[in-house]
Amino acid sequence: MNLWFAGKLAEHIGSYTQMTYNVQGNHFAFDNSDFFRYARDAKLGGKSFTWGIDANNDPTFEDLWNSTPAYGFPWVAPDAVVSPSASTLIDGGLGGDVLGLGVYGMLSDHLYGLVSLYRTQHIGGPQPANGLGYTHNISGAAPYWRFAYQASKGSNYLEVGTFGFHEDSYPGTITTTPAISGPTDSYTDSGADLTYERSLHAGDLFVVHSLFIYEKQDLVATFQEGGAAQADHNLGDQVKSGHT
Repeated sequence: MNLWFAGKLAEHIGSYTQMTYNVQGNHFAFDNSDFFRYARDAKLGGKSFTWGIDANNDPTFEDLWNSTPAYGFPWVAPDAVVSPSASTLIDGGLGGDVLGLGVYGMLSDHLYGLVSLYRTQHIGGPQPANGLGYTHNISGAAPYWRFAYQASKGSNYLEVGTFGFHEDSYPGTITTTPAISGPTDSYTDSGADLTYERSLHAGDLFVVHSLFIYEKQDLVATFQEGGAAQADHNLGDQVKSGHT
């Protein structure tokens, strides 16, 4: 069961928060959430400029389009999946386990940019955190960036963009000592996305979302501990969908 709050908290401040009930654990917990979003309108070079600050717990959850992983296809995860499976880190690999703070801006309702920094936040884990049992324990801060351009003409709308994420992390699933020091693994995700919409007759809407993500992994720490066959890995993750 999910409980949602979406709305205004104060002047220029809003929130989009999800609480999920876990049947096995018999408790509520924060799911992917945009805890805090501050927005203001201004002028930059004589053009309209909207800027703000955002805090959330899943990279891409702060995005404005339904093409990036947090809002992209499949919109509802299946109860059963074929194993083994592989996906990039930014495609749900950190949801609910990090906390990020970023700044964003939209110039002239066309050009959008955002930069955020994320830290590990093991909700329910031991305090002070030792990282044990967790695959990712971010060393320092992990940057996420997002840039996009949007335009519309007549019944057509188009958005093209790019985004990326980088983290250096201590793996806590291959050691019995605190996983907050020593060698780290490195993940770098680079993605490109596209959204096309066309208004049809009788209020129908044709929509296409396209997404491609490429991930480079340098699993130095995991390899040294015998948890990986090789240190360097590459992964491509592509999702496309369209509907009327």
